[in-house]
Amino acid sequence: MTSRKKPFKFDLVGLSVGDKIVFDPLGIEVPISGPNSVEYDGKNWALSAFVKEFIPKKNAAGTYQGPKYFSYQGRTLVDIRAELDKQREDEEDW
Repeated sequence: MTSRKKPFKFDLVGLSVGDKIVFDPLGIEVPISGPNSVEYDGKNWALSAFVKEFIPKKNAAGTYQGPKYFSYQGRTLVDIRAELDKQREDEEDW
């Protein structure tokens, strides 16, 4: 049985307040300001809200999975989380 993933928080990928991530569609570097938010232009943004506001090409639904559009050290947050989730699963199975 597969369980639903927990909502994204930066600590799931080993990041914390003050670390900088990149909004890949525009190459904008932003600092992490909270457990699941970034700061840009003096305002705190949830990742999905940031993407919805600043993405150049909108999708029809108007909803976005924020971590897909941000990266840290050249790797998307989604990829980093998947790798760490796999490591956690392997450790639990061991």
